[in-house]
Amino acid sequence: MMSDVDRTPPLEVGGTDQAPNRQEARDRGLESSITARIDLIMDLFEDDGGELWRVFERILDAPHSMLQRRSELVPPSEAYDVSAQLLAASMLEPDALALTTRRGDFHARGGKWRFLRVFDERNEVTCDTVPNRFVATFLRTLLRELRAHGRDLERIQANPNLLLDVRALASRIEGLARQELFASLGSLYELPHDNLVLSHDPRYRRVMLAQLELLG
Repeated sequence: MMSDVDRTPPLEVGGTDQAPNRQEARDRGLESSITARIDLIMDLFEDDGGELWRVFERILDAPHSMLQRRSELVPPSEAYDVSAQLLAASMLEPDALALTTRRGDFHARGGKWRFLRVFDERNEVTCDTVPNRFVATFLRTLLRELRAHGRDLERIQANPNLLLDVRALASRIEGLARQELFASLGSLYELPHDNLVLSHDPRYRRVMLAQLELLG
């Protein structure tokens, strides 16, 4: 007949260490994948003696720009290019008209009116263009990725030198993203494959190729 001691199940040798070992393996795998990704990003920026860094500086020095024509409500004395169509549109704007007794104004709706504000068409140079938005989006997306990698490396207590590299790269990217040109622009949500400036301007084309390389 078996005693109570005989019924005790055998202990599983090493069973209490299996969970920590699996977690360590996952952490090592994560660190390895982040290392490979950071190596790819740093190679993109440091190839050809850091050419990609210089590309961003050249874009900031002379960004792509274009003329845009816009209509703005201004006092009549400040208007430069007012058409009959713009005058008609101005009449529909709140507070654009006032009753008057002066000569030279116009009659309408049983009264005599004068313009307080009129639509004026003006040309202005803008840097809010697709190529510049593309570059701004590239920088912001890369910065978010680097910050996420930094948090993961800190959590798993990875190689401190790798974490320092990630933080240094993120800091430099952030410096570019905060430049007034890029910080003032909206983001793009898809890659503009058919943009001629991205395809033919060597500066913007270099950034587009870097983006394609990161997408794999």
